[in-house]
Formats: sequence, structure tokens, C-alpha cells
Amino acid sequence: AKDATPHMSWVDCESLPGAEDLIFLGNNYDAPIASTEQLRRLMSVLEAAEQELERVRACPVAFAYGATVVSLVSSDLEVALQYLDLAQKFIRQYREANDFTLVNLINVQWPLFQTLALAEQRVAGELGSDVPTTCDLLWCPEGGTPNPLTCTCEEIFAQDTPSITACIFMVDTRRKSSLRNITSVLNARFWTLTYGINRAYADEHGYEIEYVQPDSQAHYPERKVGWGKVKVVIDKLREYGPERCAYGVSIDTDAYFRTSESLASAVYHYGLHDDKLVLFSQEYHTELRPNNTFINGGFFIVRNSEAGVGLLEEWYNVPEDYDDMRHLKKENPQGLNLCWDLKIQPKHADAVVLAPSNLFTAPLGWWIRHNWFKDLRFEQEMQDVLLQRLQRRYGCIVCQNVFDWDDSLNTDVGWR
Repeated sequence: AKDATPHMSWVDCESLPGAEDLIFLGNNYDAPIASTEQLRRLMSVLEAAEQELERVRACPVAFAYGATVVSLVSSDLEVALQYLDLAQKFIRQYREANDFTLVNLINVQWPLFQTLALAEQRVAGELGSDVPTTCDLLWCPEGGTPNPLTCTCEEIFAQDTPSITACIFMVDTRRKSSLRNITSVLNARFWTLTYGINRAYADEHGYEIEYVQPDSQAHYPERKVGWGKVKVVIDKLREYGPERCAYGVSIDTDAYFRTSESLASAVYHYGLHDDKLVLFSQEYHTELRPNNTFINGGFFIVRNSEAGVGLLEEWYNVPEDYDDMRHLKKENPQGLNLCWDLKIQPKHADAVVLAPSNLFTAPLGWWIRHNWFKDLRFEQEMQDVLLQRLQRRYGCIVCQNVFDWDDSLNTDVGWR
């Protein structure tokens, strides 16, 4: 793919300074060093570079690739491990002045990751260790949260907490489709699949869940549609009141509850029952705004009190109350988050929880899986999760009309 689209791939240097005849683009990545003399010369260049990191910063990926080559071809296991560490040290020298650091590394022309995988397999084999494999644990039916590092179900938060009432809202202009049978599950798109998993989660814990198609005039007049979810939560929580919904949850339709732990466990762990009003997933820092990036609005929990809902209303009103924010009603896909980060967070930081991104906002998140790539693999993963949940609930996944869910919005091919 990179060969076909060279304009979409990136390279820092086309050869390794000091070893241009050994390490260069186009060389065979699985056997680039042909003799012991060449290996020694390459090691000498890399060892010298370790003492001159300013030089490395001009070609960090080339140097990291050179170190992984040594790790792959060296006959000495200790040397292989040493140069894997050195490769990591070199790659840490790469940082763009914009937000393209990760993008460039993913699309780099150097065969860094292929060589790294071969070196890792070689080292693991010599150490007698298992070669790392993907964890297939997607759900914890007996409780807990899948930990991808240990591939076991673990409790992230204490579970001996009082129960709560909660209302979960998923807001999207698209109609969700039926999940009445296996055919409709396999034909469903991500916004329906996330709803299915989130509904199963809500049913297990006794929470309410609503999939809301926002109204352009009532919820986001003269605004980008993303603002609609904030207004929906404001209106619904005020309508239902704190007895029915002590806490409101907004979760985007590209996110789902991967955990089997209760919302109460997170509420009490982070103090939302006490002095905190709202929990957001912490946004990854960006290199353009390293010190004032705070929230990812794809998931949040708010206490249904006058102060909690009032905080959401203040957020919704930022483009009206601040002239310098007015353009964010319609501009910038991150306008919603920017309004919070620049105007609300500085005023109300003491009442806000910024929860870890690896738990609540990442494409491989543990508690909440929020995959903004919305790719086919994500949909296949959710099909597996949903079918596992339905199998446990009904004891069948291939029976006609077995899932007793509302069929009124069915748009999928399937049995009726």
C-alpha cells in the first residue's frame, strides 16, 4: 500500500548516517547484514550515536531501525536485548511539532515494525518465553473487566458500593436497526452494535438506556450535530429527575461498555457521590495544545443535581456567552471539547474528574472501548461480544426472533 501511495508514507533519512552502505531504504529487512565485519561496523556507528542524541534526532527512525537489525542478527542474546533497548531510546528522539508523530511512525517507509517483530520472536525463542499473542478475552460474564495485559478478568474499582440509579444516553442522527436474531446482528453497523452491547450492560445492572435521534431545532439549532448530545442529556435529566436518574451517562455510538463492573463502582471511586459533579475521559495530549487539552466528550458521567446539570448547561452556552468561542458552534469537529477545555475546565476544575484515557477513551480501552476509527475489525469485535452476551442470556443465538428487543426500527435484512 505504501508503494502504491508514496505521498502517504514518510521517511526521515534514506540511509543511516555513518553506515549508508549497510542500512538504506530498499535493503532486505530480514537479512541486511552479510558479515561479522559489517555487524561490528554498524554497532560502532550506533554506539557512537548514543552519545550524540542531537545527531540521532535528524534520523531517529533510521537509527532505531539499525538497532533492531543488530538485535535480529547478533548471535549474542545479551547484545540483542541491549540493542532493543537502544532502538527504544532512539525512537523516543522523534517528535513532530504538530500532531503527526504517531501518524508518521505508523506510515514510515523504514521496515521498523517488521524487523522488530522478527527480533522479538527471536529473543522470546531464546529466552524460552511465549511469543506475545493477542488476548481474545472480550467480556467478563462473571464480573470484572478484561485486562489485555494479563488476559484475565480483574476488578478495576471496588464493587462493595451502594447501588445507584442511572440513565445512559446514546445520541445519533442515524436510525438504529434490529437486533432480533443472528442475521440482524451480523448485518448491523457499529452504532447499532454499540447500542446492543450497552443495552445488555444496562439491563444487567438495572439502568435505563435510550438511543435518541436528536432534533436539529430543539437540540442543536445552528450548531454542529455533536452539540445535540449535551442538550439531550440536559433535557432528559431535568425531565426524569434525580430519583429516577441519580446520574446521567453520555456515551458516543462508537463506544461501548467493555466492563461488567457497575457504574456505581466508578461513581464512588472517583467521588461523584461527594464533591465531584462530572467525570470525563481524559483526552490524549496533543502537541499543538500540550497544556490545555483535558476532555474527550465521547463518554461522561454527570450527577443529576442542579449544580451538575447546570455545569452541562454552562458548557452548552459557551458559544453564546463568549464571542471568541462563537465560531465553534459550527466549526471544528473538536469544537465541543475546545469549549470545555478553554472556558469551563479552568473555572470548575475542582468539580471535574479526568479519568484515565486507557480506561475510558482509547480504541483499546479497558472499561469503555471508544474506537473513533470505526473500522471493520471494531464491528467484528462487537459482534463477538454481543453474541456472547446474547448466548449467555438466551442460551441460543441462531433461533428466530429469540431476542426480545424492540423491532420497531428494523432496517436490516433478517427473519421477521
